[in-house]
Amino acid sequence: MQDQKKSVPVKIGYMPLAHSTYWKFFPKHENPAMDLAKNLAEYLSGVGTVVETGRLIDCVNRAKEARLLFQAEDVDLVVLATVTYSTPDDVMLDLKRFSRPTVVWNTQKSVKIPPDLDFDKWMFEHGITGVPGITNLLEREKMPYFLVSGHYTDGSVKRSLDIIIKAVSAFKRAWGSKLGMIGHLYPGMIDFGYDPTVMFTTFGAATRPVPESAVLQAYKDVDEKQAVSMAEKLQDKYNK
Repeated sequence: MQDQKKSVPVKIGYMPLAHSTYWKFFPKHENPAMDLAKNLAEYLSGVGTVVETGRLIDCVNRAKEARLLFQAEDVDLVVLATVTYSTPDDVMLDLKRFSRPTVVWNTQKSVKIPPDLDFDKWMFEHGITGVPGITNLLEREKMPYFLVSGHYTDGSVKRSLDIIIKAVSAFKRAWGSKLGMIGHLYPGMIDFGYDPTVMFTTFGAATRPVPESAVLQAYKDVDEKQAVSMAEKLQDKYNK
C-alpha cells in the first residue's frame, strides 16, 4: 500500500508561445495574443497551480527566463500553448535542459475558424503552425509529450487535461513513497514482474512484498468495526 501523503496540487509550468519577429509584421496582434494567454492561464489554474513569467514566450531569452523559473519552482508539468504564430526553435533547448512531462496545446483565439476569414485574421489564428514544428522536434529528440487539441471552452480539452493532471499527480504522490506489494516472489522467476531497482529508479519508491500469510493474519486480527472504519478512511482518501 502507498503511504498516505497530503495531496499537493500539480505545478504547471505555462508557456504561451508566440514569435517576436511576427510582431514587426502584425503589431496589433500582440495585445490580443497576451489577452488569450491570460485566459488560458486562468483556465489552467482550475486544474493546478500555474507557474509563469506573465509574458508571451516569443524569443529564446524569454524561454530561458521561463525555464529558470520552472526549475526554481520545481514544476511537475510543462504546458506549451500555441496562442498565435510560433516556432519551436525558441523553446526546444530549454525543454531539453529541464525535462518534464510536456503538453502541446493546439489551440487558437476563436472557437472555430471565422467564416469571414481574411489574411490578417488567418495570421492571428495561426497558432496551429507551431504545433507541427514543436511536435516534429519532440519526436525527433525522442522527448515524450501529450497533444491536446481544441479551444479552452471545449469539454474534450478539459477531459484530456484532467486525465494528464491525474496521471502526473499519481506519479508525484508515488515518488519517494513506500509501496507494499501483496504477493509472493519466487527466486529466478519473472511472472510477478517485480524489480525493486526498477521501481526505485523509475518512481523513487521503496517497495516491500507482503506475503499472503501476513495478509490473512491481518484480516483475522481486524474486527468488523475496525474494517468498516478502515474502509471509510480509504473511500474518503480516494474520493477527494
